[in-house]
Amino acid sequence: QHVLRRELAPREADIVTARLIDRAIRPVFGPGFSRPTQVICTTLAFDGVGDVPALAINSTSAALCLAKTIPFLGPIGAVRVGCRKSGNGSHEFLYYP
Repeated sequence: QHVLRRELAPREADIVTARLIDRAIRPVFGPGFSRPTQVICTTLAFDGVGDVPALAINSTSAALCLAKTIPFLGPIGAVRVGCRKSGNGSHEFLYYP
């Protein structure tokens, strides 16, 4: 029974992605909005190139913008930003949509 519970628990990466989505969209709801709202992001296919958390945030924003009964003051967007040191000692920012 304990093994089954551990296998059904969400992975740490899934929890972090859920928190990223929550922290990004929570301040963008209209003032006074307190109704329970649930967004479920499911990856149906993955090519190994895209950044799943960034795509989940962008798709959540698109879904909430299309919802007519939710006062969402978006849209919002997300990218993953990396920094690489160039050969001349300067830093170069890399953006992964």
